[in-house]
Amino acid sequence: MRIDIWSDVVCPWCWIGKHRFQRALELMGDKAPQVEVRWHPFLLDPDAGTTPVPLRQAYAAKFGGAGRVEQMLAQTQGTAQAEGLPMDFDRGQVRVTTLPAHRLLWLAGREGVQEQVGEALFRAHFEHGRNLADP
Repeated sequence: MRIDIWSDVVCPWCWIGKHRFQRALELMGDKAPQVEVRWHPFLLDPDAGTTPVPLRQAYAAKFGGAGRVEQMLAQTQGTAQAEGLPMDFDRGQVRVTTLPAHRLLWLAGREGVQEQVGEALFRAHFEHGRNLADP
């Protein structure tokens, strides 16, 4: 069974959903269908440029102020931690284009390592606060 997923590696809910999907397959055990997952690019923020902007600052402008952003991040981080994902929004994440990361994922798919590279990109952003547009 082929499953196509459109995702962005800076979308926290995409990472949470990815892990929930994987866990569901694992829970099925031997009854799980043989799946081939293909990841496709989805630019969550197509207007993001190459100049990094602190994530909280960008979110405050987009979602209605710092107070609202802190509520959103706390809820998202709490859900991620309940899933066993080390999501930390205090690592200096930035709003920046994810086009270079999507190019890397496409190349990784050609080499058969898209799953591993995708997970590494999610971790780089959410666990370590890395700028995914910085070579």
